[in-house]
Amino acid sequence: MIQESGKIGAIAFDNDDILIGFETNGLIRLIAEQDYQVEKFNINCGVFSLWKDKQQDIIWIGTDGQGVYAWTKDEYTFTNISLNELPINKKRPIRAVYTDKYNTLWLGTKDNGVIKISNYDTSKSIQMIMLHILQLKKDSLIMLFSQFAPSNIYPVLWIGSNGPGLNYYSFSDNKIHSLINNTNQDIVHVHSMSETNDSLLWVGAGNTLLKIGIRQHKQGLEANKIQAFNFKVPHKQKNNQIYAIYPENDSIIWIGMRGNGVIRLNSHTEDYSFISFDRNGIAPMSDILCIHQDQNEDIWLGTSYGLTKLQISPNGNYDYKNFDENEGYPIIQYTESLKTKKGIYG
Repeated sequence: MIQESGKIGAIAFDNDDILIGFETNGLIRLIAEQDYQVEKFNINCGVFSLWKDKQQDIIWIGTDGQGVYAWTKDEYTFTNISLNELPINKKRPIRAVYTDKYNTLWLGTKDNGVIKISNYDTSKSIQMIMLHILQLKKDSLIMLFSQFAPSNIYPVLWIGSNGPGLNYYSFSDNKIHSLINNTNQDIVHVHSMSETNDSLLWVGAGNTLLKIGIRQHKQGLEANKIQAFNFKVPHKQKNNQIYAIYPENDSIIWIGMRGNGVIRLNSHTEDYSFISFDRNGIAPMSDILCIHQDQNEDIWLGTSYGLTKLQISPNGNYDYKNFDENEGYPIIQYTESLKTKKGIYG
């Protein structure tokens, strides 16, 4: 599949069907009821992001140059918000898609800022809905917005980018702000974020994990303290960036790295253990893209070589099983973890 269509840009499940977007070659659907027969959609460009809308039964598709598509399976309809309809001059890729509880569609772009579409509805045209282009200028740098994460404490939406710095959208004044950071720690190349209930924001910045203490300042939110974790893992390289952060409980945090497996961090003691999955000589199994824990407390990892189920014993030993094409799973990159009544999906 990869040889025919190129590198995978994103993947999402719609019930039992699998949607796969390719960086240069459109979108396909693997139909479960037809033994995963391939159906190709009429999208003639790259697909960088897929988002399962939690508010509506919609798959949002972020493309390279053709805007964002909304696909609804029940009605078999495609609705496209084209970049030509947006008040922007540059037709850039959409790298992140997110929907919130306020019925707002958020698009993170490369060099076009953050696009906020309020009260979106696939039956309406772009001219009938409220749209804002939220820009941040940083010394003429090209800003790549690649991650959204809701806050559990403050009325904000965290926005990750290549930096420098970290941003957030305030629902109080409807503006994007930069996190005040007077520490000596830079925040760049953000691909993952997770906020805990103790005013801590965990950020994957490149291959460094940042523990950021957040407090309210009269001029906005401030990072009053940033602690950097640079893990000692075998064969660590600059491009082995942190793409997944999953808090298991109030002390254990799982960190997934591109090409370097997972790290189990005790945030209280700061002890950590490293787990790699290359014992069979299959390096893509250690290319971790997403993490989820099921009701049996097993850890599931989405990798570039299918799904991996990780079991940890009380004495710290672990075992794992990889689910690939031998179990009926195509070898594709699992980049989003979805929990349903039927189980875990990528």
